[in-house]
Amino acid sequence: MKTPEAYYAQAREMFFAAHADFQAALDELTESDARAANLSLRQLREWHAERIYAAFLRQKILMA
Repeated sequence: MKTPEAYYAQAREMFFAAHADFQAALDELTESDARAANLSLRQLREWHAERIYAAFLRQKILMA
């Protein structure tokens, strides 16, 4: 049986697969952007991905 975290991770992956525009925006982040945020590029992309998905979930809850 999957954990809630595993379901969340799978749902987030599916969200980004279905919304190529958000994935493209993450892909446009650069090392320079990461340095400005004092993060690695991977950390910066993860941080923004989490923010994008959280905003989606909040909007979905508000629309329910």
